[in-house]
Amino acid sequence: MGSMDYRKVVDELGRFFRGVSSPMDNVFCLNPLYLPFPHSKAARQFNTLILSSLIKFHARRLGIMHPVFMYFMPTGLMLQGRLHERLSAYYITDNYTAFADLEHDVVGRLERKALQTADVVFATAKTLAEDRSHLRPDIHFSPHGVEAEHFAAAQTDATRVPDEVATIPRPRIGFMGGLGPDYVDLDLFIDLARRRRDWNFVLIGRQFSDISHLLAEPNIRFLGPKLYEDLPGYLKGFDVALIPFLTNNLTRDVNPIKLREYLAAGLPVVGTDLPPIRVYDKHVRLATDRDGYERAIADALANPGNPAERQAAVAGESWSSRAEAVLKVLAESHAIKYKGGGFC
Repeated sequence: MGSMDYRKVVDELGRFFRGVSSPMDNVFCLNPLYLPFPHSKAARQFNTLILSSLIKFHARRLGIMHPVFMYFMPTGLMLQGRLHERLSAYYITDNYTAFADLEHDVVGRLERKALQTADVVFATAKTLAEDRSHLRPDIHFSPHGVEAEHFAAAQTDATRVPDEVATIPRPRIGFMGGLGPDYVDLDLFIDLARRRRDWNFVLIGRQFSDISHLLAEPNIRFLGPKLYEDLPGYLKGFDVALIPFLTNNLTRDVNPIKLREYLAAGLPVVGTDLPPIRVYDKHVRLATDRDGYERAIADALANPGNPAERQAAVAGESWSSRAEAVLKVLAESHAIKYKGGGFC
């Protein structure tokens, strides 16, 4: 174990012993400890017992006796029914069995049971709901939202492009997000960079694999992760924004938040022709191969279109409106389950 690993262990212990933190009103965060042995039945049972006990302890301290339990991974099923919850909700955000580093059989089994036993089920993509409709026909479609006003700042004169972007020659073809090899076509960046040395590719976000082969290209710049409040400035420096996803079982079911953020920033967007991206085909240029990407980017540079029209396409998709829709479903489900009891 290296120094970075020890640092992570120390950080995790520090967060655990600090107990519950509250980054904003009515939001409380708990960082539990657990045994990192997913193949061990004993470890899973121990983790379930410890985590459920911790949550109940801190919930009682906060005056929460019968919470609504919402979980976003199939493993959350292990806590369902243990928290004295008045309602359980399983929220599907990805096709978890498509991730290479997860135990597909275990995750699939847990998800099937979650679909059958949770009081309410949500899904962020229609394909996620459709593929599971034979197990749960009443899955609620609940796509991601966007903080439109925040990203709209990319179109204002007051927003400044950071120097590390402003000094890169135009045109700048940008990407924002995690560089995960399971879903991002990393080789596409290399191919496009070699085809068009007159274009500069600017990548911001986290890397989840070795990207040294990308950085060997003189017109690919990786700037690393950035603070959320600074993102409009970085996006303002892009001429075209990319969603260069691979085509596989994982990306077929994603609902990329970055797509809405790009549009809210008014940027021309080029993305892989996938179901969740195709929804915005009036405002996104779709590509299926390398040649298609090159043509679409060139067209976006030559004919960028109207930023206001792209912003209008996501103006009604705020996170608060998404939250209201989820709360409405939970309230109605609670009333049915508890014969008229109000939701709180």
